[in-house]
Amino acid sequence: MQTLLWRLAISISLVGLVLAVCLRLPSLHRATVALTLVLIIVGTATVFGAAEALLAALVAGVGFVYYFLPPRGFQVDTFEDLVDLMAFLVTAIVTGQVVAQLRRLRLRALKQQDEAEKLNRLTHAMLSRGESELSLAQLADRLVGIFEAEGVALYDMLSGQIVRSGLHSGALSDDALYQAATGDLPFGNPHCFFAPIRRGGKLGGSISMNGANVSDTLLRAIAERVELAMARLDAAEKATEAEVVRRTEELKSAVLDAMAHEIRNPLNSIKIAATTLLSEYAGSELDRLEMLTIIDEEATRMDRLLEEEVRLARGEAKDLSLRKEAHDLARLIPEAIEEMRLVAGQRPIQVFVPESLPPAECDGNMIGRVLKQLVSNALKYSPEDSPLTVSAEFTGETVVIDVVDRGPGVNEDERERIFEKHYRGRAARRRTTGSGLGLASARSIVRAHGGEIWLTSPRGGGAAFHISLPV
Repeated sequence: MQTLLWRLAISISLVGLVLAVCLRLPSLHRATVALTLVLIIVGTATVFGAAEALLAALVAGVGFVYYFLPPRGFQVDTFEDLVDLMAFLVTAIVTGQVVAQLRRLRLRALKQQDEAEKLNRLTHAMLSRGESELSLAQLADRLVGIFEAEGVALYDMLSGQIVRSGLHSGALSDDALYQAATGDLPFGNPHCFFAPIRRGGKLGGSISMNGANVSDTLLRAIAERVELAMARLDAAEKATEAEVVRRTEELKSAVLDAMAHEIRNPLNSIKIAATTLLSEYAGSELDRLEMLTIIDEEATRMDRLLEEEVRLARGEAKDLSLRKEAHDLARLIPEAIEEMRLVAGQRPIQVFVPESLPPAECDGNMIGRVLKQLVSNALKYSPEDSPLTVSAEFTGETVVIDVVDRGPGVNEDERERIFEKHYRGRAARRRTTGSGLGLASARSIVRAHGGEIWLTSPRGGGAAFHISLPV
């Protein structure tokens, strides 16, 4: 209101200034004075608006009659002077209002263009993040930045969450947001705007903004885009949940496969010890006691593995996840290999693991199973008198563990396929039986750690399996 009064005062002052200047020029024709006043009214309509232009036209008409139509005063003696006065007033008022209307249309068009650009920026912000969707908090921040709002609040009825952004977002009350979410829009503060948000065709929340120059139409358009953002968030959450379930099932399957393979190790140890006891080379009483101790320990270990495998198979481990901790690989690797000593028999297993290796974030039991699986494969598919080599090195970002044997190796066209379930290389098929699950489970476990497993052929022949683990 105060701004309007200032504009009216300025409009009257401009008209008064023009009249004063024209009065000091006695030779000036009254038609020139009338045209000058009309131009001032047009300028007032262009800069200020219709109300200011109308007041300026009325003041100009009064001044024109009083000072420039003879005789001076508010008396009009001739019909010609009356026609001049009416022509001036009609021209001034109509021209001023037309110009003011054009100004309103131009400002409206500029505002609509600005609103469209801001909506496009909001849409681009929602769609340009690829797989990483805008969270509600990030969306509120973007709304504040794009629409220059003092505060934004978003209410998600599904989760009961209210997120706020902006210095004055606290002025948007929770009760008003709840009320807007039910479709009953609150009133009171003219600077606060509320709109409901629909999710799946039903009311599912609300949006509120304050301190932003937004119309009801623009706010509804913003609410529609927020609805789309929420729908994308819902879809992304469902996709993430499905992916988590898929990966959990994949890891569960890999662990079960690895455990099935691991059970063979204590079985082989029991068989070796039992065979030794039954042979004529059973040795002394102390040797026989050692063989019986091995049988007891390996039977206990096999019982534990079977119990864990049954628990997983029944689905009790549906929340199965890796228990990642910082592990000293300089200890973890030799301990895993040590459990294979009895199965290896007289086969030499050379271990080269520097003490300076940095800790790796991993599940020690899982990585131990992978190592034992690789060593078991190497023992199975390489000559009985050939050595195995297990080593590790730090590459700057990862620790790479190598298991190298002197077996027949793997053809280049099979190096990827041997990591598929139930696939066995041509050379392996000829040498011994197997299920083709061990390497597939090893790859699933390693990838669940954010690492990778691959195969190369060393110069001296055989196969070299490599595992990378992030540090």
